[in-house]
Amino acid sequence: MSFVVPLAEAGSGAASSGAGLGVADVGGKGASLGELARAGVAVPPGFVVTVAAFTAAMTALDPDCALRAEIEALPASDLSAIATVTARFRALIAGAPLPGPVASSIAEGYGRLGTGGRPEEILIEIDVAVRSSATVEDSADASFAGLQDTYLGIRGTESVLEHVRRCWASLYNDESVAYRRRLGLPEAGVSMAVVVQTMVAPRAAGVMFTGHR
Repeated sequence: MSFVVPLAEAGSGAASSGAGLGVADVGGKGASLGELARAGVAVPPGFVVTVAAFTAAMTALDPDCALRAEIEALPASDLSAIATVTARFRALIAGAPLPGPVASSIAEGYGRLGTGGRPEEILIEIDVAVRSSATVEDSADASFAGLQDTYLGIRGTESVLEHVRRCWASLYNDESVAYRRRLGLPEAGVSMAVVVQTMVAPRAAGVMFTGHR
């Protein structure tokens, strides 16, 4: 799977091959936004840094999964231990350079946003939102709302790369890990994609809650 895919190709049934890129590939937020975009909803243009990019970075940082095994062994009630272990892992993720192919893919994706998809034009560094899109969020059994990070008004390739790492690191926020431990979710099944979207300047904004019966 590619390290970066256009937002309109995210979500079930999006790929031209018909295989689709689901939540396991682009996270809950990425999949939902991709489906909305293809349905004709006015979704700001962007791309998804896929789970494959996260996996490549984690393989380089934690090749034998020792740190993630340490996290999985933490008792849900021991918030002090959770804070200590997760702070160490977050610092490691946020401070490590991205694998070269991952970094170049993200840079190219950001560049395409700045040229409106036309490489021949001069690159304009635009403001983007860098949004976490975990594979375990918004499921039937777990929410994770607000437990991972989103960053607004990010400009420039280096800053985008930095905030992608920060989104990955936020998968190991104290609250997120404590929640997973209470639910008994295995760390091996938890990954993070990242949505990068063009910022808009709305006249008004709001949230709609719906009911399903």
